[in-house]
Amino acid sequence: MERGLSLLIAAVMLFVAPSVQAADNFSFTNATVNITNTGCGTTKLCIQTPDNCDPAGNSSCFFASVAAGNTTAPNGTELMFQLSGNSTGYIALGLTANATQGTTALYICARNSSNNASFVFAARQRNNINNTLSTFNATVTKIRGQVVNGTIQCEFSVPNLNATNTRSADSTTFVVILGSGTLNGNDFGTFTASKTTDPLNLANPSANVANPTTTTTASPATTKNSASAAGNFSFATNATVNITNTGCGKTKLCIQTPDNCDPAGNSSCFFASVAAGNTTAPNGTELMFQLSGNSTGYIALGLTANATQGTTALYICARNSSNNASFVFAARRRNNINNTLSTFNATVTKIRGQVVNGTIQCEFSVPNLNATNTRSADSTTYVVILGSGPLNGNDFGTFTASKTTDPLNLANPSANVATKNSASGALHSHALTVLLTVLTLFVLKTA
Repeated sequence: MERGLSLLIAAVMLFVAPSVQAADNFSFTNATVNITNTGCGTTKLCIQTPDNCDPAGNSSCFFASVAAGNTTAPNGTELMFQLSGNSTGYIALGLTANATQGTTALYICARNSSNNASFVFAARQRNNINNTLSTFNATVTKIRGQVVNGTIQCEFSVPNLNATNTRSADSTTFVVILGSGTLNGNDFGTFTASKTTDPLNLANPSANVANPTTTTTASPATTKNSASAAGNFSFATNATVNITNTGCGKTKLCIQTPDNCDPAGNSSCFFASVAAGNTTAPNGTELMFQLSGNSTGYIALGLTANATQGTTALYICARNSSNNASFVFAARRRNNINNTLSTFNATVTKIRGQVVNGTIQCEFSVPNLNATNTRSADSTTYVVILGSGPLNGNDFGTFTASKTTDPLNLANPSANVATKNSASGALHSHALTVLLTVLTLFVLKTA
């Protein structure tokens, strides 16, 4: 399935407006990509090692290509990348002003260490002095990839690239670094460069791609970096999802407002469901979520220990403000005291979503959820918050809660889902019971 993922990342050399970002790691099922050296030098700029190799059917060919898309003055030019190489961990393409100083924006494609039939996309900022990695902010779209017989292949686009913000050169002129590294669970290992180019105008297919040096920069073996990319992920095409209340209380735990509503064909039904997957001791349990609601901005599901203190992990699905035919997925940490949002580290997989006639629907999985690290309770017990908010460009607006549950064991489909909002309903039910009892006694007495 084609997914265009929008990953908002800030790097020294990228001219991108700042915004609040998520720190997530996104894993995708394989989607066929076709990467060859056809068009090299005419329609796309190619960088290979060995020189002039063709990645089609050649696992020893480390290959990257770049083709220029639209230029939006003064923001920059969209560049479309393809990357192919063999690795038991990850391969990466880096853009930098100088490979021996400053930083490099690394775009990473990796095999999923827990599922070899899927691949992971991430982004990191590499310190060119000590080779350490950290998160950074940018926009990446149209991500697709596959892992076949040890060869990792992916394609992605980076809109609005502009190098002139930090140096006087063509706006699309960068040094390109191809390299790879290990992926240990969620930790990206040391990046090792295989090829480093001279500064190239990436929008020029016939740019000189001579490689005078091959650089390998060592770093301490103990250095580890979390495999969570910072950004919003925008899927370029809607993927049909089927969200209904079928199975509520039996195969999945459901949370709705109004109570017991069915999201199928009902845009006024704010609905979430949770189903438990595999449990991996001692890491935690995979939970599979579905979310449906109507909003002109975003809808979100939050997990927390206490809705009035501490923080909430918000998983956000939104309409793409620049393309209503696509949807955005992101994650934020909400401060439960002042309702501000910030980034946080999480792993989210199997993301799908759609925006149809104002209704946002999405599904996603969160592996290894375990609440016992922070409080004594069932490992899958959380307070769940459903809510929404506006999306202004790349900025998520104020989150407004629509429903807040009591603590629920999310792995139990029949867990009590009574919420604070339904307290008055419970009182009405109790009053009705009392009234019926009084009427019964009166009838018995007069009989």
